[in-house]
Amino acid sequence: GDGRRSIYLKMTVMEPSKLLATFNQPKPKIPTGRRDVTNVPAQALALLNDPFVAGQAEFWAQELLRTPHDSPRERLAYMFKRAFNRNPEPDELTRWSEAVNDIAGLHGPDAASKEEPVPVMQSAQVWKDAAHALFNAPEFIYVR
Repeated sequence: GDGRRSIYLKMTVMEPSKLLATFNQPKPKIPTGRRDVTNVPAQALALLNDPFVAGQAEFWAQELLRTPHDSPRERLAYMFKRAFNRNPEPDELTRWSEAVNDIAGLHGPDAASKEEPVPVMQSAQVWKDAAHALFNAPEFIYVR
């Protein structure tokens, strides 16, 4: 999918996607007019731990590092626009900026700096974790 969401996917009857099965993917051999609607803990765990989801967060982080932004706040606003198709509210932007600083602090002194935002801006791990957190936001998961 080149890092994009897909509407149509190639399905193999013998090896259906385990990730999509977690989200009630219909059986490939049976015509299905409507999917079941569920919300179970396995779905939240899949979004947190599945290698595909982590890979997509890594893909997005690498894309973010190639896109010039002047500050973490500007990058977060860009991420909101891409993930939710809207600009963040000022309080959301403040909370997410604090979260990015906290994430940077977890990855050690090379990733975080209170005086100089450049290390945070260049840390793939920080932006991978931020992207992964956005993937798990209710607004990203549920269609309104």
